[in-house]
Amino acid sequence: MIPENWNEIQAIDSLENNTLSLGEHTNEIKDVSYYTTKEGKRALRVITDIKENSKFDNYCQKLLDSRTTDDKRWPNEGTKYFPLSGRGTGYLKHFIEVLEKSNNRFFNIVPGEDLELTQFKGMKFVGVYGLQEYRNKDGELKTSVSMVSFTELSKINEVSIPDVKLENGMFISYEEYMKSKRSVEKQEPVQEQMSFEKDSHEIVDIDVEAPEYPFD
Repeated sequence: MIPENWNEIQAIDSLENNTLSLGEHTNEIKDVSYYTTKEGKRALRVITDIKENSKFDNYCQKLLDSRTTDDKRWPNEGTKYFPLSGRGTGYLKHFIEVLEKSNNRFFNIVPGEDLELTQFKGMKFVGVYGLQEYRNKDGELKTSVSMVSFTELSKINEVSIPDVKLENGMFISYEEYMKSKRSVEKQEPVQEQMSFEKDSHEIVDIDVEAPEYPFD
């Protein structure tokens, strides 16, 4: 039976509770642009969305369309920043190599000159999504899903759920993280968490709460 207050019920898009699953998702680049921090450092901003035969197809666009606030920024799940100086250039080079292998093509890269950004639009790759902890504006510890690494399309079946990035910057395996959370929920002693150093191919990501990119 339809509720009597049907006309007063606020519609809820199912995507609100349809959190992006962890692990591998095929991504397509929608846009690439240059980004400058308040400190004047330049980065490459890559906008992507999921393109695959699953319920997560066009995930970021659907998430953006479902927002009822004035915040129309592209979702974090599909926004990546690559510094153009320091260690970050190594991440960018690896990303370009992944794109070349995934799309069977070479890009025009001229040292000392700006990139021709249009050549990357429409290129596909595998984004690897994992959990990371953060504090919201009320100081509560939360987790978000973000792209933490990437690989070529041919390796999509080799991807496993990545380690969870803790609030303190350390890493712990997803299995151990979930085990510790269940222990807390049951009010049982939590086993000591084994942390890991950053993986050499991890994307240096923008902070969940901050608009500036954490350059080296």
